[in-house]
Parts: sequence; structure tokens; C-alpha cells
Amino acid sequence: MNGIKLLNPNNQSVLGIFARCMIVVISAIWLFYIDEIEGVSPIMSTFLLVLLCFSKTIYFVWVGYQKIIDVTIKDAPFHKFIVFACMNISVFILSFTFDFFGLYLINPANYEGMPVNYSNPRLLFEFLFFSLQQFTFFGYGNLLPSSVLAKILSMLELTISFLTVLFILSDFNSLKESLLTRVEARKDEDE
Repeated sequence: MNGIKLLNPNNQSVLGIFARCMIVVISAIWLFYIDEIEGVSPIMSTFLLVLLCFSKTIYFVWVGYQKIIDVTIKDAPFHKFIVFACMNISVFILSFTFDFFGLYLINPANYEGMPVNYSNPRLLFEFLFFSLQQFTFFGYGNLLPSSVLAKILSMLELTISFLTVLFILSDFNSLKESLLTRVEARKDEDE
């Protein structure tokens, strides 16, 4: 019962946010472990990485959407939504960092511009920087996705980034009023 509560998108506790972050980290570690097992082909590792990436993305987008609805219906203060949005953005950036890093470990040819002599911690930092650059629309810098899969993951992060910025920078009060009007109209219809 407690585990379900932790993953509930309406839970505003630090434990809920921590649980979502741990999902990202554990899935990344699991993927690195799969890549190290003998007999698992790079194609299978790549398929699992892409499947995991899309699954995490759908989950986190769903959580974000539910939170927007929850904040709107409960007429919660905007600062609570901003705190949630910052945490969600951090999880997205971290998640894609591990996805890009995993794709690089499977086949370094997926990215151009990465020196071959970097250690894994340095590579992880470079992909964190790359993910942050993409999420903020800053640009690619020296690292470029060169394979179709690397470009698809990059497009996925850019799309999520755009949608996130759209929700946060848009006139949130207008969105809030629109949703509250719909909720009130439904209540009137039910009565």
C-alpha cells in the first residue's frame, strides 16, 4: 500500500519525488547491467533502452498532466506547481542523460564529437550537459547524435521540453480558469 502511495501522481511528498528519481536511476543501472551480460546482442540492448525510454517518458508526462489537473482543481498555489515542475524537469534531464549514455555505451558511433579516452564518470557528465543543453534549447555544442535512434531520443527530449515550457510559460492562470470552468460546468450538469 505504501509503495502505491509513493507512485501516486497526486502525492506531493518528497518521498514521491524521490521514488520517481529512483525509478530513473534503477532502470538506468538495470540497462547498464543488461549491456554487460554476454550473449545479449547490441540490437536487443538498444531495443530495451528505447522501450525503457519511451515507457519512462509516457509515465512522467502522465504524472505531469495529472499534476496540472490536480493543481487546477484544488486551486493550489502556483508556487507548488512550479516546485513540482522543477523536480519533474530535473527527472527528465537525468532520465535522458542515462538514456543517451546507455546508447553511447551500446555503440559509440551513435554520437559524434565525444573523445574516446573519457572515463565513464566523465562521459556521464558530458551526457548530462548534453541533455541539459537540449532541454533548455541551448543547442548541441560539440556532441551530435549521429544514428537514427540517437536522433529519435533527442527529438523525444526536445518535444517533452517544448511541452513543458509551453505549460509553464503559457498563461497558467488562463489554463487554470478554463479547467475550473469545465469542472464547475460538469458539477452543474451532475446536479
